[in-house]
Amino acid sequence: MAILDSNRNLLGFPSPPDPPSIVRQAWLLLHFCEKRTRNTIMAASAALSAKRRKQKRERQKQERKEMLEKEQQTVSEWFKKFDSDQNNELDELELTKLFVHLEPDAVKDESVGPFLMKQCNDVVTQENCMNLIKKFRYYLKQKRYLDGLFDKYDTDKSGILQASELVQLMKDKARGPSGLGEEIEVDEADVETVLEVCGSKDLAGIPRENLLSAIAEWHVIAEKKRTEQKKSSFCAIL
Repeated sequence: MAILDSNRNLLGFPSPPDPPSIVRQAWLLLHFCEKRTRNTIMAASAALSAKRRKQKRERQKQERKEMLEKEQQTVSEWFKKFDSDQNNELDELELTKLFVHLEPDAVKDESVGPFLMKQCNDVVTQENCMNLIKKFRYYLKQKRYLDGLFDKYDTDKSGILQASELVQLMKDKARGPSGLGEEIEVDEADVETVLEVCGSKDLAGIPRENLLSAIAEWHVIAEKKRTEQKKSSFCAIL
């Protein structure tokens, strides 16, 4: 009698693998496919993100290039119109005419032209003209703010902030430049310091052109007092 092979059935055909072995192979195959699919998706996602970042950089680069070309064209047109002696430079008079052309209702301060000319070493060319105009427009923005602020606190319309008017300004600005700091009490010594540092001795007050420096001086004083208060509070806790 022939001995039966353990791997074959009675008819001599190969026996199927044990059910647990089939399940394990299926699980391994499924796990392999799932892992491979996940890796493929992650790789595709990373590649797509990299492609989008590259496209964004290229788009921004193209936008900057177009903006620069537009600015150069604008400056070239300015020079054709205001460079009266055709030497490819704008002198103070030519620059002032350009300012008036750009902001006809804003240019009243005669010191603006000389001040901005110094910013570019008294030579305005097509290369530095646009930056100079941007500074000019920033100056106008700040000037409008400061003029409005000065007019608000110059209640007697004398053109000078007296001590009583300055106190109110300092109280309103007692929370620092951001307006979010701890409020600081304004005392007489603070007012006297700001007047001494930024005021006009002849006029006994703060003139319009010194308003920015007066506000800056008060912020410095207030910040010192704020720091001292924090130290005092900390020592009191200890």
